[in-house]
Amino acid sequence: MLGAMLVVFSFYLWNGRQHFKHVIIQTIHGPSQKDALEPLSYRTTVIGILICFAFMMFFCVWMGMSLWFAIVYLLLFYVIAVTITRIRVELGLPVHDFEGVDPRTNFPLIFGSRNLGTGNLASSMMFKWAETRDLNPHPMPHQLEGFKMVDQAHADRQRFMISMLVAVVLSCLITFLSTLTTYYKIGANSSYLTRWYGSDPFNTLHRYITLPQAPNLGPISAMGIGGVIGSLLMILRTKLIWWPFHALGYILSGSWAMYNLWSCILISWLLKWMILKRGSLKAFQSALPFFWD
Repeated sequence: MLGAMLVVFSFYLWNGRQHFKHVIIQTIHGPSQKDALEPLSYRTTVIGILICFAFMMFFCVWMGMSLWFAIVYLLLFYVIAVTITRIRVELGLPVHDFEGVDPRTNFPLIFGSRNLGTGNLASSMMFKWAETRDLNPHPMPHQLEGFKMVDQAHADRQRFMISMLVAVVLSCLITFLSTLTTYYKIGANSSYLTRWYGSDPFNTLHRYITLPQAPNLGPISAMGIGGVIGSLLMILRTKLIWWPFHALGYILSGSWAMYNLWSCILISWLLKWMILKRGSLKAFQSALPFFWD
C-alpha cells in the first residue's frame, strides 16, 4: 500500500498547488486577513514545521542515523501521516491501522538491511512506538477532526488549539505514569499486548543484524504495482464523476480493520446508492441526520 500512498499524496500535493503557493507568499510577506481565521498564521506554522523537522533530524542523527537516511525517513513519515489524515477526513473511517506501512519496515526491504548499516537500523527501530506501530492512534487525523468539530460548533480555533496542546502534554505524562504503575503492580504479562509489545522492535533489529539481506525485489515490485493502481484510480476518479472506486479505498483494503468493518461499509454504500438512485441529492442530504442519530 505504500506505493499507492505515495501516489495519492503526490496527487493531492499537485491539486493543492495554488493553496501552497498562497501559503508561501503569506510566509514571505507576512500574515493577511485570512490568517486571522486560522489557529496560527501561515508564517508561524511554516516556521514551526521547519524548526520541528530540524529538531527531529538532529535527534535522529544524534541517535545514529546517517543524515541522508534521517531526511528520507522523516519525509516518508510525514507523507504517510498526511495520507492517513486525508483518509480520515475524506472517508470518515473511524480506524485506519496499517501495520508495516512505515519507513522502518520498508526501507530495509527497499535498500537492503546490509546496506543501511547498524546505526540506521537500530535508531529506526526505536521509532516503532513513536510511529504508533499501526498508525491507528496517529494524532494528526484526530486533531484535524477536532478542528472540524470546532468549525461546526463555531467555536474559537485558537483557544481550542491551546487546549489541545495542553491536553497532549498532560496525556503523555499521565499515560506513561499509569502504564508503568499498572505494569509494575499487576505485571506486564497480564495486559492485552503482553511483553512482546516491547520486545518486538529489538527482535526485528536482531534479525536484520544477524541475517543481513539485499534489496528485496518482491516488495519493491509490489510498491510499483500499488502505485500504478493508485494512479489509475485517482485519474478515473478525477475524470469520471460516476466512477465509484477511490484510491483511498484501495489503500484501506490492506487495513486490518476492514476485516471487521467491511459489512458495515457495504451496507452504508448500498443505502447511499439506493437513496441517490431513487431520490436525489436533496433526498440524500435530508436522510443524513437519520444516520447520524
